[in-house]
Amino acid sequence: MIPFYGNSSRGASRTLIVVAIAITLFWGMMVALLLRREVFLPRLASLSVTNPAFSAVASDTWMGIYFENRQVGTVNVRTTPGTRNGEEGVTVSLNSHLRLNMLGESNDLNVTGNAWFARLSGLAGFYFELRSGEHKTEVTATIADGLLKADVNSGGERFPVEWPIKDNVALWNSMGTSTLNVPAMTMGQVYLVDTFDPMTMSLTQARMTFIAEEPLLVEGKLITTRVVSTDISGINSKAWVTDTGEVVKAETPLGFTLLRMSA
Repeated sequence: MIPFYGNSSRGASRTLIVVAIAITLFWGMMVALLLRREVFLPRLASLSVTNPAFSAVASDTWMGIYFENRQVGTVNVRTTPGTRNGEEGVTVSLNSHLRLNMLGESNDLNVTGNAWFARLSGLAGFYFELRSGEHKTEVTATIADGLLKADVNSGGERFPVEWPIKDNVALWNSMGTSTLNVPAMTMGQVYLVDTFDPMTMSLTQARMTFIAEEPLLVEGKLITTRVVSTDISGINSKAWVTDTGEVVKAETPLGFTLLRMSA
């Protein structure tokens, strides 16, 4: 686990709570966008130039973060098509803000990040930052020749991390930058996806199960959704996904819920 330090016993306790919440919420965002890219949308990597499936378009998605039926934060995910080193691709950016009362104090938590996903070569690098008050953890990584190289900065300390990466690993699913082709799921089907988790800087596996179809009221409109349960490292969440692959609701551990909202 990436270290995240406090300055006192009380501060350390608060920091541990902040980190637990950050990991839970960021992990929930991972799952939501993992499902959008992995299960319901066509493969983005290894496509021919003429394949219309890689018709990246700019998007701007907002979700509210709720706890005990009260909104406590927001998540904004943006995709921006572009070109780097002569190759087309898309930049995916994440910006989330959360405010909670912990140990009698009001605490702000910000999670930001971005990743570049090229049409043919896949994920080339990403940046991730978790900030609460004076505490900050940053991860900057590049991926090339089957090796992920990252620098982790936390609590005033810096240390490098290297991981061998398989070609079919679904890298940084929180950013929707996965390269694995997963077919549409049928009721009861279980699908296993190798993933890389930037919160723990480790390889792990996501177990996805299509468990139900449910009507859901979204911004005043009743729509049909597919409910997919996802388990990563023993942590479970559920996501409600439309036929077009849009995640409109996600439930995470610790009682947090993400709901689609207007900007």
